Amino acid sequence: MSIQILNLILFSLVRVIDSQTTQNINVLLINEENNALAEKSFDVAKEYVRRNPSLGLAVDPVIVVGNRSDAKAFLENVCRKYNDMLSAKKTPHVVLDFTMTGVGSETIKSFTAALGLPTISGSFGQAGDLRQWRNLNTNQTKFLLQVMPPADILPEAIRAIVTKQDITNAAIIFDEFFVMDHKYKSLLQNIPTRHVITPVKSFNKDEIKTQLRSLRELDIVNFFVVGSLKTIKNVLDAADENQYFGRKTAWFALSLDKGDISCGCKDATIVYQRPTPDATSRDRLGKIKTTYSMNGEPEITAAFYFDLSLRTFLAVKSLLDSGKWPNDMKYITCDDYDGKNTPNRTLDLKTAFHEVKETPTYAPVFIPEDDPMNGRSYMEFSTDLSAVTVKDGASIGSKALGTWKAGLSNPLSLTDPENMSDYSAQLVYRIVTVEQQPFIIRDDAAPKGFKGYCIDLIEEIRQIVKFDYEITLSPDGNFGTMDENGNWNGIIKELMEKRADIGLTSLSVMAERENVVDFTVPYYDLVGITIMMKLPRNPTSLFKFLTVLENDVWLSILGAYFFTSLLMWVFDKWSPYSYQNNREKYKDDEEKREFTLKECLWFCMTSLTPQGGGEAPKNLSGRLLAATWWLFGFI
Repeated sequence: MSIQILNLILFSLVRVIDSQTTQNINVLLINEENNALAEKSFDVAKEYVRRNPSLGLAVDPVIVVGNRSDAKAFLENVCRKYNDMLSAKKTPHVVLDFTMTGVGSETIKSFTAALGLPTISGSFGQAGDLRQWRNLNTNQTKFLLQVMPPADILPEAIRAIVTKQDITNAAIIFDEFFVMDHKYKSLLQNIPTRHVITPVKSFNKDEIKTQLRSLRELDIVNFFVVGSLKTIKNVLDAADENQYFGRKTAWFALSLDKGDISCGCKDATIVYQRPTPDATSRDRLGKIKTTYSMNGEPEITAAFYFDLSLRTFLAVKSLLDSGKWPNDMKYITCDDYDGKNTPNRTLDLKTAFHEVKETPTYAPVFIPEDDPMNGRSYMEFSTDLSAVTVKDGASIGSKALGTWKAGLSNPLSLTDPENMSDYSAQLVYRIVTVEQQPFIIRDDAAPKGFKGYCIDLIEEIRQIVKFDYEITLSPDGNFGTMDENGNWNGIIKELMEKRADIGLTSLSVMAERENVVDFTVPYYDLVGITIMMKLPRNPTSLFKFLTVLENDVWLSILGAYFFTSLLMWVFDKWSPYSYQNNREKYKDDEEKREFTLKECLWFCMTSLTPQGGGEAPKNLSGRLLAATWWLFGFI
């Protein structure tokens, strides 16, 4: 009897102690209809708390599930459940918002901000993407918190790959497990990459083939498939039937699933990226999955919602235990809210959430120290990057390429950076030409089947710009002319209809052609006829000035000089009017010049210089001869 009394006393003491240390936490869980995995993980977290009394927690949840597209009905349902909690004196300590995106999710953000309810959200969106939480004040940023789910962070790896591979065009295809609405602008912002982000439009192979063809027609050669392994297989199978594998295209697959990719491809290599749990968390993950049946897939997503729920419980308990939870928390109903009476909170849920010491189940949560959490907090998981080779529908090998740590701007960590370039689409231009010697000459022995001046030119450009090319002849053998209906043929037609990227030939630049295609700066100007010859090398000589005139001309000048000088001497010697025959007549002249043979030679010589020959002969015949010599020298 005494033993029974003693056991009863001990049991009562245990209950008293338990009642003193266990914190009852009221949780309002708001979720979407298509996010059942989050609710299952929440149930696992609640069961984990129940089975571990040392945590000192008791969770009492109220769950609301709504449709993201019917915001009005969703909000009415949430308000009804919330008002019922207030009526039952079970005011929610915290709201767990597991909505993903869309109008319904924004409605919940507006609801929690308006009523001042401490909230932990797992919605998609980076800084500024949650419109209803975009302009929170300092106090609100401490209790209206968001942690981005793994499906919101994994696509950021595309930015790292594009940057590393220097990719200039990309198609990003995703399925319903990923939300990309807010990434159309931000994912590859400030990166010179022409890209298209589009959802997989169907699971029907023919429709996927059509979708891929439309993307390929945009000259896209780099494809990123973001989704489940099933989606990846469907897209790869469609690409194989379209013959989109080879050196001209590159394929990248990103998935949260933990399995290996598979497809019925004949010959394909795909760069595959998937998450792996941290080494310090693997044992805990296995224990949680085994003991508490957390078997949802993807396991990283299940672990995220489990950790988010458990961490929230522990953060609220920490505030309650430390006395930092306000005793006078004011709550108003949805009907009482008038747009101006939002309760003022001084609750620092962010610090408490950050300081939780519980071991993560998959990977730690990154929380910025100084900046607000919203749009900047996420599970900091790691991913493995590998190249998977598939032949005849079977995977024949996988080569590890490196890792990537989840983050908003983290680069790839590669084992061999140079090796990564082997998995990029080669830049291969389609060249169309017309045979015309010496510019384009058909030669089966040449590497590309052609030789000539144009081939030499494109080869030099290829070495500088780093690209490859395929060259074909114009189907009709024409350069390109326009008929009376405005239709083109030849090379111009091939370029206009995008069957070729470059026209390589001796094509004349015309105004009509410039209206439809772009020309380079002309490399060959066919105006007139130009003859090229070797430049002669003339020997140097002191008498090179004599080469100005031919030898016959020089002899003629010399002959004229001596003949004129002699004739002038004859005229002066025998003319009755010359000075030497009329000395008395000219004795008073200031200049007296007797034209001897020597003086005649000097006169004719100096007459050819700028200073002139001096006094001319006195006789008329001598003057006429001097004038004739002057005219000869002038000419």
